Amino acid sequence: MTSVMRRKTTSLRGFKYVVEGCLHSHGIDCKPNNPPRVALLGSGGGQRAQSALLGVLRQLGEDNLLDSFLYLAGVSGSTWAMASLYNDLHWSKNPADSTSRVLRSMSEGKGVTLSEGIQWLKQRDEEGDLSLADF
Repeated sequence: MTSVMRRKTTSLRGFKYVVEGCLHSHGIDCKPNNPPRVALLGSGGGQRAQSALLGVLRQLGEDNLLDSFLYLAGVSGSTWAMASLYNDLHWSKNPADSTSRVLRSMSEGKGVTLSEGIQWLKQRDEEGDLSLADF
């Protein structure tokens, strides 16, 4: 087993205890040291998907259920929400404040114009640092 796999296995084992404890606190019992591997999946759809996932995460936080998820994944707008939250390493400790902060930043309209975006892409291309992820 490689050192990366060993670290992942150790980390996963620790998360399992957290998931098991969370589920138990909600009256859901599972086999000791073998809780279900629950994933939360967010959809695509731009800002609607971003807002929807933020609302779901906020409610899960209020219901103390965030720790029951082992995985969080999404596409398109959901990943915008995830990336915004991941700017704060401790977002899950206070999801109400974290999601509100992201929603406020969305409503402030701090975007870029099309011409500013094209100029930024041209600059990245000239620097040799342009990839499909930039789109």
